[in-house]
Amino acid sequence: MSDADLATRLAELQKDIDEGRLKPEDVRGDQLDGIEDGTYHAAVSGFEVLDDLQDYPGVVALKTMLMITSGEHGGRNLEIFMWDILKRDERKLGFLRSHFYNLGVTPLDFTQIQNGSQMFHDLLDVPVEIAVSTSHDKINPKTNKPYRNIYVNRRLDDGDFGTAEEQVAAFDNGTSPVAESTDDIPF
Repeated sequence: MSDADLATRLAELQKDIDEGRLKPEDVRGDQLDGIEDGTYHAAVSGFEVLDDLQDYPGVVALKTMLMITSGEHGGRNLEIFMWDILKRDERKLGFLRSHFYNLGVTPLDFTQIQNGSQMFHDLLDVPVEIAVSTSHDKINPKTNKPYRNIYVNRRLDDGDFGTAEEQVAAFDNGTSPVAESTDDIPF
């Protein structure tokens, strides 16, 4: 990215903050600050395959972007990172397959895991239930704090609920069609 491009993007970021389109907590260092462990309703807001990671040469990662659509954290943006997705490791591939299965993609066509794919497009604004959890037995050596993770538990429905922003507004005004699940099947 050129210096001019970076300056433009930073100016756009500041403008979004100044005009209220982006909350200050969305740009804090820890995306999970103030969010307790538990389940939340969210909507998929994007995907990005990252293959030019400065600190991790040769590693390809998948970023899934989500927006919480309910409760006091409605409108907060979260990101799930899956590292080294091309590594032929049963555990990593299992997490990747499970992630997309929980988003409603079955069977998974690995060739669709690329920027601009139809699969990524079809998953935009899909309502999901996510879980935020803290690992109580592993400490991040860089922060000296427990690891915190975000998982997609399940797709809430195949219906059309509008954009993530529309889902937040519907929840806030009590017209959200996304009901709490009575389903007790663990996935």
